[in-house]
Amino acid sequence: ESAAAVHEKALVDARAEAQRIAAETKKVIQAELETAIAKADIKIAARTAESEKIIVDIRAGSMDAVTEVAKDTAKEIVKMMGGKADARSIKLAVSAEMKGSAR
Repeated sequence: ESAAAVHEKALVDARAEAQRIAAETKKVIQAELETAIAKADIKIAARTAESEKIIVDIRAGSMDAVTEVAKDTAKEIVKMMGGKADARSIKLAVSAEMKGSAR
């Protein structure tokens, strides 16, 4: 074989090896990327669940506060109108209204 043919074959072999290495490296990088994305998805899901729980807790606390304000307000209105502010009756009335407004 001539030196030119040997040189050309070496170039073809080198290109083929470079393409094989590039394809293998791409597969490894893709697998690492998919693993990283899966881990990130797990973290995001956990943070989302945590945030949703916090929102539920905030809403529950807010409703408790609204209920207390409603009871206090109803009690004062009854007193101002000259009635007797029966705590049990006020609690029942406010609870009924709160349930009615939740519909």
